[in-house]
Amino acid sequence: MQSCHIFLISFDDLLDVTHELLAQIGKDDVTTIAQMNVLPRKQLNQMNGWNNTSRDFIELNKHTTLHKLFEEEAEKSCDKIAVVYGDVQLTYRELNEKANQLAHYLRSICDIQPDDLIALFLDKSELMIVSILAVWKSGAAYAPIDPSYPDKRIQFILQDTKAKIVIANKKYMARLHSCTIIKIEIDSIYVTLAGNSNIENPQPIASSDNLAYVIYTSGSTGKPKGVMIEHLGVINLKIVVTDLFQLKSKAESVSTLINYVFDP
Repeated sequence: MQSCHIFLISFDDLLDVTHELLAQIGKDDVTTIAQMNVLPRKQLNQMNGWNNTSRDFIELNKHTTLHKLFEEEAEKSCDKIAVVYGDVQLTYRELNEKANQLAHYLRSICDIQPDDLIALFLDKSELMIVSILAVWKSGAAYAPIDPSYPDKRIQFILQDTKAKIVIANKKYMARLHSCTIIKIEIDSIYVTLAGNSNIENPQPIASSDNLAYVIYTSGSTGKPKGVMIEHLGVINLKIVVTDLFQLKSKAESVSTLINYVFDP
């Protein structure tokens, strides 16, 4: 019955188009095809409505980055919950300060420039979110590595990205023993930095056209290929998703389910 109903609607639409064309032909002695309106007014209004995709975008400039937007939100919503993982909850202030501490540490151990890459070899947890923000705040971009990857793929990504640093959970450090780049054990450094390091926002060095992250294809047709994503691209996606799902309320939250090695 449903397919029959759809067919009747389509048939009525075709009749409306035919009626519109015949009505125009009857009005004028000379009418070119280019001058004729194929769609009746109702269908034309519907089509224009579908194509009306203009939106009120936030004012962007070269300094608008993902971490800058987060810092602005952290200032406005400092005591609201930003991240929940298991029994762990972090407010915007706590998350921002912890990310700042790690970002300052990253800058202190390595000369980081925009578009430099830092590899993340982490399980999903609040430490993963802290690390992502810290990498951005340091000025670099991150390259996520799934711990379930075989060692050969992990080594390929580390070499291909020319990552300056790799941040990993303690239980994965042994798998990086042959890696010659700087290695940070997030579990211990997280505790070390907690009480005696700079919690202020680092001076920004990255801009909207710098890399935010690099994700790798499966490599099913050969070697995995890195896909480079800039801050501005992710910001535009955020704007579209916020509008599409009507995420206007500050009380609304989003559950993150997909692995961070996949591009949303």
